[in-house]
Amino acid sequence: MKTLKQYIEEIDKNKEIPGNLSQISVELSAMYMSYANEMIPIKLKKATEWTKIKQSEEKHKSDALTEMLWAQTPEGKKEIELKYQMKSIEKTLASIKSHIYIKNAESYNQY
Repeated sequence: MKTLKQYIEEIDKNKEIPGNLSQISVELSAMYMSYANEMIPIKLKKATEWTKIKQSEEKHKSDALTEMLWAQTPEGKKEIELKYQMKSIEKTLASIKSHIYIKNAESYNQY
């Protein structure tokens, strides 16, 4: 699987070729789905662990503190990583879609 950095380089090389951008978009969507699948067990575990942290002997009343304590776990760190990777993919897909739309409009001298 390519990294997001490799996709950025590929997008830059192919920004004038809508067909290639479309293919990149499909690949990024598949990567997004893969990350979303990785997120499912993390979110399920978070539901259980968050309650345990909240009810621990220290009685963390603050949700923000509970969230910070969760973020320090390996699963919490992975959740943060996946969250930002997915957000990056979302923004990239939106940008590709917009760029393809503009290229299409330009081809008809409508932009």
